[in-house]
Amino acid sequence: MTQVTMLSPTPTGARLGISAGPEGHPDGRRVVDTFFLELRRWGRLLGGLVIFAAGLTMMIRADLGLSPWDVLHDAIRAISPLTFGQVVVVISLIVVGVAWALGVRPGPATVVNSVLVGVVTDLMLATGVLGELSSEPLIPRIGVLLAGISAIALGTAAYIAANLGAGPRDGLMLGIARRSSRSTGGARTAIEATVLIVGMALGGSIGLGTAIFVLAIGPAINIAFRLFGMEQAGRSKPLATTPSGSANT
Repeated sequence: MTQVTMLSPTPTGARLGISAGPEGHPDGRRVVDTFFLELRRWGRLLGGLVIFAAGLTMMIRADLGLSPWDVLHDAIRAISPLTFGQVVVVISLIVVGVAWALGVRPGPATVVNSVLVGVVTDLMLATGVLGELSSEPLIPRIGVLLAGISAIALGTAAYIAANLGAGPRDGLMLGIARRSSRSTGGARTAIEATVLIVGMALGGSIGLGTAIFVLAIGPAINIAFRLFGMEQAGRSKPLATTPSGSANT
């Protein structure tokens, strides 16, 4: 919160872009509208991250293989005392730090993104819901896997639509692209390939689900973007002002 000193010659309302009425009082309606707009944006961000975590939980329960970043998370979980969600938080914060060192400064939403997905995923896994799914036949497991990918795509579109800042891995993508000759897409591909290789080498969960995720997540996110009005027919770029990257935040 910005502090206002007694020596400031500019009215607070003017600094915030709030128009004044004939009596010099701030436009109360604009204040209220701005408040509810920010409330809606943060609600969309938080809701999107919870949906994302639900999708990640479904992919874990299906036990058919994880996304590239989650292959790495799962490998570290297996060789450390941390839970899956705790690994997600630790790796996300490390990625934020690396991106910051590369010149991409994090915002409050970036930190919330880094922490919330891991915390909510652990809470969902602790409930035991779908805990026996891995022993079920292949068809229902694929169904849950596809539902998980859809939820990840929807959650990704929701938090990007909030327009409150890029996710940790989006920041890393931008930082690497700025410091190299790669495009943002090329930087993201290099990052995803690297973490997948490292995760596989450490024994992370890879399988049919990993291949399905890589093939399906792009089209799924495009559909989710259109649901939020972020992409028009015939356009190749989303209309949101923050980079989307891949599904993982």
